[in-house]
Amino acid sequence: MPSSAEQFEIKLHDVSDNGRAWSDIDYVLHYFYGKGRAIRLRNTGNLVKVVREYRREAIDDPARLPGQIADEARKFKAWEREGVAFSYPFGSTYPMKDVVFSLGTTTIRGKFNGRCQRIGDKLQIEGKINFELWDEFRDPLNIGAYLRDNNIDPHSDEIIMHDALEKLRRRLRLHLPKIDGDILWHRLRRKDLREIPGSKFYAITDNWRGTVIARVNVDGTASRFKK
Repeated sequence: MPSSAEQFEIKLHDVSDNGRAWSDIDYVLHYFYGKGRAIRLRNTGNLVKVVREYRREAIDDPARLPGQIADEARKFKAWEREGVAFSYPFGSTYPMKDVVFSLGTTTIRGKFNGRCQRIGDKLQIEGKINFELWDEFRDPLNIGAYLRDNNIDPHSDEIIMHDALEKLRRRLRLHLPKIDGDILWHRLRRKDLREIPGSKFYAITDNWRGTVIARVNVDGTASRFKK
């Protein structure tokens, strides 16, 4: 059975929001008027809730990030008094749409840098983690998906495209700039079908830190903290 003396603590730092939380409309308005400027998630007031979900999925589960770091530490013969330095890069994608609707499949990656030292049947692990988040806001109307699902060729007859664009326009439930159908059709023929003419997709990024203090069993088969 796993030893009750094991522990793995990851404390997170620099996780805070600035200002009010953005609504879905705020993200869309930046899509039209932000000129493609990347934004930090904390400046939309939504970093804390996203990190909270990430902690639930990746940090609180002993088989996820704690287990990955512990398994990496077990690869080293750490009998030396000062311990052995090691690093561990990691990363994955997480569905965040239910947390912040305007996010999608969000990438969170990072790198652990620290030391491990064997003390008896335990490994003592200490170090720091730098976390990075990346996402991208594109095409809230799903123009590309609509055209593909309805087998519509953007280079097809103008009348057919006008009908398709009118249907797309009716799907829009937000107050956005009115775009002339002729202009929209001609622009769609020249650019990425995932985007709405007059808009610019943008990156959503952020970063924060963590510190690690852990004592885990050297024998991974007798540990809670393993992949």
